[in-house]
Amino acid sequence: MTFPQFEPSQQSLLYAGKVLIGCMIVWFGLSALGVEDPIWAAITVVIVSEPDFVRAREQVKARVINTLTGCAVSLAGILLLGSSLTSMLISVVVAVLLVTSLKRYPASWKLAPVTVLILMHAAPGTNPAQDLQLALLRAGEIMAGCVIVLGLAALITEIRRRLPQPFEVTAWRSARHRHETEAP
Repeated sequence: MTFPQFEPSQQSLLYAGKVLIGCMIVWFGLSALGVEDPIWAAITVVIVSEPDFVRAREQVKARVINTLTGCAVSLAGILLLGSSLTSMLISVVVAVLLVTSLKRYPASWKLAPVTVLILMHAAPGTNPAQDLQLALLRAGEIMAGCVIVLGLAALITEIRRRLPQPFEVTAWRSARHRHETEAP
C-alpha cells in the first residue's frame, strides 16, 4: 500500500490562507455584531473559497441559489405542513426537484436539500415567526460568508496580477533538490 506524498503547492497554501483569513473575519466580525455561533458563515467560506475571483463568483452564485431555495422550501414546508419528519422529507424532495429542474443547476445542488434538513430539524415547530427568524439568520450568515470570500478573491486576484512571477513551492523544492544532488 502506498501513501500519497504530501507536497504543499502554491495553490494549497493559497486555499489554506484564504480559508483561515475568511473564517477569522466572519467569526470575529459576526460575533462582534451579536451572532452567537456564526458557524454557517465559516462553513460558507470553506465551501465557496476559490483561488480566483471568477471561480469564487460562480461558487457564491451557486451557494446563494441553493441557500435561498433551501430557506424558502423550509419555510413553506413548516408553514404548510408543520414541523415533523414527514414534512421535512417532503420538503427535501421539493428542494431537490426545484434545484435540479433549473436549466443549468449548480453543481453544488445538494446544499439546498441539506439546508432544508438543517433548518427543519432545528425548527421549534411551535412558532413560525421563530422558524422565519432562524432561516433569515442562517441566510444572513451565508451571505456574509459569500461577501467575505468575494472580497478576498478580488484582493488576491489583484495581488497575483501585480506580482511579476508567482512563487511556487514545488519549483523551489526542485531547485533545492538539483543543488543538493549536484553538490560533492
